[in-house]
Amino acid sequence: MTNRIDVLRPSAWLVVEAAVAQTLVLGAQPVRESRIELSVVPTTATGTIATTGLVNGATTTEIASFDGTLGVRQTDRVFTSIVGMTTTGLAGATLSARAVGRDGSPQHGTSAVVSGWPAAIDPGSPSWPNIVGAGRTQDETRDIVVAWAETWTPRSGDLITDERGESWIVLGAPKPGGGAIASHWLVKVRKRET
Repeated sequence: MTNRIDVLRPSAWLVVEAAVAQTLVLGAQPVRESRIELSVVPTTATGTIATTGLVNGATTTEIASFDGTLGVRQTDRVFTSIVGMTTTGLAGATLSARAVGRDGSPQHGTSAVVSGWPAAIDPGSPSWPNIVGAGRTQDETRDIVVAWAETWTPRSGDLITDERGESWIVLGAPKPGGGAIASHWLVKVRKRET
């Protein structure tokens, strides 16, 4: 494998299916001003989740109450960052939290999955002049051979950048390669540069 790649994963999740604890550990921060959507499983759990963060530059706490009838709540306030989340009650429940817009759409940021990972990338066909605007255009689908690991798997929607600064979007689930024992993934990607 002659190339090194970085893999980024878009996600709106701040907490992903964590067992409820008095103080929750955040895996990420909102990438822009966002409401926080809180989900509790099972929906019959009762208790509260206090979200503390910055709203218009001031530290603010908003409490979401779960009464055992609905397992999803959304903050009324729009947070630019989260300082912490604490819970009361909700024993034995699992909690997820994600950043959403005012319309409920996920507010995706990216987090690094791996950096400097070995891969083989075929240079493909050259770009051609852009008829619509200035510059050159290249829009093609191809496979990238990515070294196997037990600790992570490329996913559809992941962003791959190579050491030449080219970007790729993973289109589909990777196919394990290498026969009976997987030695690599054959990842279908689309490259787009304008």
